[in-house]
Amino acid sequence: RLQKRLLTPLLAGAMLAGCVDLDLTNPSQRTADTFFNNRDDAFAALIASYHGLQELGAFGRWLVFADDVRSDIATSRSPWTDLANFTKTVVSGYNFEVNIHLYQHNYWTIGAANQVIQRVPAIEMNATERDAFVAEAKFIRALSYFNLVTLFGNVPLITEPQQAGTLPPAATPEAIWAQIEQDLTEAIPDLPPRYNSDNVGRVTSWAAKALLGKAHLQQREWDLAATQFADVIANGPFELVDDYGDNFRADRENNIESIFEVQFTDDQVLSQGSAGYSAPKLYGPCGPAFCDANPTEWYFDQFFVETPGTPDPRLDYTIFYNKPGGMDVFGVPFAERYDDRLDDKFVKKYTQWYAGRADEQFDNPTNFKVLRLGGVLLMHAEALNEG
Repeated sequence: RLQKRLLTPLLAGAMLAGCVDLDLTNPSQRTADTFFNNRDDAFAALIASYHGLQELGAFGRWLVFADDVRSDIATSRSPWTDLANFTKTVVSGYNFEVNIHLYQHNYWTIGAANQVIQRVPAIEMNATERDAFVAEAKFIRALSYFNLVTLFGNVPLITEPQQAGTLPPAATPEAIWAQIEQDLTEAIPDLPPRYNSDNVGRVTSWAAKALLGKAHLQQREWDLAATQFADVIANGPFELVDDYGDNFRADRENNIESIFEVQFTDDQVLSQGSAGYSAPKLYGPCGPAFCDANPTEWYFDQFFVETPGTPDPRLDYTIFYNKPGGMDVFGVPFAERYDDRLDDKFVKKYTQWYAGRADEQFDNPTNFKVLRLGGVLLMHAEALNEG
């Protein structure tokens, strides 16, 4: 009865309140002008920049479809027709989800990095750490622009925080590459060569040098690329891991071969705003995943070119196939799981085939390897060969 007595005046009050202008500013709400006050604010803003790399259009999901699946090594038979067409460079409209995410999420990340680059230098804190925060943000901005310029070509060049609704004009690829090189060159002297165990995964000077080499390589600047790669190879603290598969397992991440990887985690920390690497759920083997992409036969055959009759040892970490002697696919023998399609091939790399799971999860905790020594060695060889 007390509830009924209270309910009527409360409803009446709510109805009256609906006629009041409630367009008020929360005096406790923090803005860009009031947020950047101390070291903790600066670090929180930097972490927001790193978080952008987890987004679906950054490294969280779609980049592998835009890069690998559109190359010679993979193809898509996805029942999602728009996705299959996208991997064949056929885009039905600019509003296609994958296209939007690739464009939008890299700019989200750039926007967060721009906040750090512009506002953190004015904060009173340890100067060495402050400069390193800015340098990390410059690396993240350069990496995001690397994604954008290689995917889209002419894109807006935004280096300062923007107001909502701003529509900057597109810049030329040459201007984007120049900004990437400037960001990385400025970042290198302010970045540490390594971190302690509490900060593993943050950008180092070696990561910036490796990405700068990759930027030169992409522009066919062979000698400049080779110089950066040679420095990383000769003077960096990196070694090839004994087991190639260790590069693509959640329980072996941030190893001695790793130069920079986007840190992912599982569904235990979703409430904290972090996320897992969801691409394997889409491109992984049919059954445990959605098999929206498959290795091509040409790619499979390359693992036998140098060792006829005996596959390259990297094959079994890269592709699920009907291996002589058997191969399990998430605990079920390949020949049993795919008894009516024994010639099919499925993507194995980055999936959690080793974790004792029955299927692949959306929030895969495996980190995405952006730069590792194995890749730098191959890029260095290419730069030397082409030069």
